[in-house]
Amino acid sequence: MKLGVSSVIYESEFIDLAKKTKELDKLYLSYVDATVNFALKHEFKIIELSGFLSNISEILPPLVNDIRKKIEPFDEVSFHIPIKFRPVEETKVSIRALKELGVRVIVYHPDYMSYPFKTEGERKKNILELVSFCKKNGLMLCLENLPLEVKNFHRPEEFDFYIRKGAFFTLDTGHAVICGLDPVSFLDRFSDKVKNIHLQSGFRGKPDEHYSLGNGDFNYMNFFKKLKEIDYDGLLILELLSEKTVLGSLNRLKKSRLI
Repeated sequence: MKLGVSSVIYESEFIDLAKKTKELDKLYLSYVDATVNFALKHEFKIIELSGFLSNISEILPPLVNDIRKKIEPFDEVSFHIPIKFRPVEETKVSIRALKELGVRVIVYHPDYMSYPFKTEGERKKNILELVSFCKKNGLMLCLENLPLEVKNFHRPEEFDFYIRKGAFFTLDTGHAVICGLDPVSFLDRFSDKVKNIHLQSGFRGKPDEHYSLGNGDFNYMNFFKKLKEIDYDGLLILELLSEKTVLGSLNRLKKSRLI
């Protein structure tokens, strides 16, 4: 299994820094550096970068060469499109830059708290256009199951239409748990379409706080048993909010001989 770490461990810190500088290109490179250095220090061979800046479509293209050099040591790099709504054409600019970077797996929230789509038709059009665009560029748009704070896309069946149309899937274990679902139910339904997994825990019915493995209601032992049963070969990303929780979760996985 391919275990990696998400850059969200530094996101809160860099969101605060972004409020104090106009040099957002340099700031984003520092964000990438922090993630790369932590991942290399702890021997992760995969990372997932987050496009947390609202103008990431402007930031990414000029930085492609610089970022490519920084991510060379890794076997694979995935990318999380901003969780706040951005227009389709703007998102396509980011996707083109990601293709240049060699990114294959793109994580996308199909609905938003900040921009609830007015109609189901509007949402479908938006998602399908991006699914098609990624497919034409040899990339995988992986729709992510969402937490309770967002109105839609909690349950496996809400993704059926988009999977049939060519979308792939990012399974967020913590989001499933807080929605009262067993993450295994997504693997049962979409095993061949799940290309990326966000490993984190949570408590049923509670806000999404990205708890470390071993805390909350996520049975990670049972989940890893299922991954072995289906011979999962996609990405496993520890999507946690601090170095401490990442390392604590990593140690649990090693002690349990799951990795």
